Amino acid sequence: TLHLSNDKNNVKIYACEFYNNYAYKAAGFSIANGKANIDNVKVYNNYFCEYDVDKNNLQLCGGGIYLGGVDTTLTNSSITNNKTTFGGGLGISSSSSGNKQIVIENVEIKNNQANFGGAVCAHSLAGQTINFINCDISNNRATTGSAFYTSVYAYWLSSNNGGLINLFFCSVLLNTANDANTFGYYNTNNTKGLLGNFAIKGCFIVGNDTLQSNEEDYNYVATLDTALSDGAVPKNITQTIATKNIYPSSKSKADIKVAPEIYHNWSKLLTKYTKTLNVGKNETTSLEPFNIWITIIPCICLFVVGSGVLIVFASKRKTKVKQNIALSQTEQNQDIEKESQDCEEITLLKSLTERELKIVEMSIHLKKRKEIADELCFSENTIKKDLTSIYAKLKVQDKNELISKYKDFI
Repeated sequence: TLHLSNDKNNVKIYACEFYNNYAYKAAGFSIANGKANIDNVKVYNNYFCEYDVDKNNLQLCGGGIYLGGVDTTLTNSSITNNKTTFGGGLGISSSSSGNKQIVIENVEIKNNQANFGGAVCAHSLAGQTINFINCDISNNRATTGSAFYTSVYAYWLSSNNGGLINLFFCSVLLNTANDANTFGYYNTNNTKGLLGNFAIKGCFIVGNDTLQSNEEDYNYVATLDTALSDGAVPKNITQTIATKNIYPSSKSKADIKVAPEIYHNWSKLLTKYTKTLNVGKNETTSLEPFNIWITIIPCICLFVVGSGVLIVFASKRKTKVKQNIALSQTEQNQDIEKESQDCEEITLLKSLTERELKIVEMSIHLKKRKEIADELCFSENTIKKDLTSIYAKLKVQDKNELISKYKDFI
């Protein structure tokens, strides 16, 4: 239905439905680069078409939605009954540079199907986080990784490839896979729970897979048989889960109370990912009249002392101003020189064709020549010739110099 790919994107999608579509990636809609604010959408009954597609390319993923390198929020939405190879409902590739965040909040991802990752395929790059908050990820099916299938790459921007995908307060229930794993991994160690790719906090997880979880993270993780014996889920859960959200039964072992100080620590993380939640935020306490005077008197004393200090420094300030003027002039000259160099590099970039610019961008993101050729649908030999032309136009000797000189302009 919709495919947008541009760094200048600023997309808003509200109260829309995307259904009964066919595509080789993200039959509902696909957004790559730029910014996107997606709210109150329904994406269902979309299907993957296998014509002329590299089935080993994780970036060709997402039966319903694909988000690639987008600074985005996806909220208050449902992604259901979609089908594809990677990520039955949702495919995500985080940005390989910058500070872009991906926040999936209050979204149900249910009844989707894939070969890898029944609900989600997450391709996490360079330490940029992907965050699921208060989501229901249930009843999805796959060959490998019933709920998630993930790949993590730590490029030059990140020395840590752990905890790049965060799950806060999510329900991950009765997803099924041939390998009996809730989380599947591509080309990484098969680490679960807190280790490796995931940080799972305050989640309710019931399925075939017995994950490891620390008590500090207040997760309830159990097989269906254990959850039934704990009274954590209703006896008719298999009939109701497809149509209704399931929460931990009150006063069962899964009804976990998170300590206030833990909430407060988590709120710091959540504030970083989204401004809509204030979990554990401290309330402001008003002062009693007596306490007000205790507060005001020291302030008056500080004001008197501060006034004296200002008088002493006033005489020194004139000399300092003259020194600053001289220093400012030097900095201005340096800025002019830097701007001149930047103008030259921008001018050289403008000499490139659209295809050459795309190759430069992909090279800076450390894609290999074959990957560039496959994505742009040209032969590897053609890309090799293009790179030779690019190096000449940009006055660089090799890929390393290209990245060093132009990474701030792409």
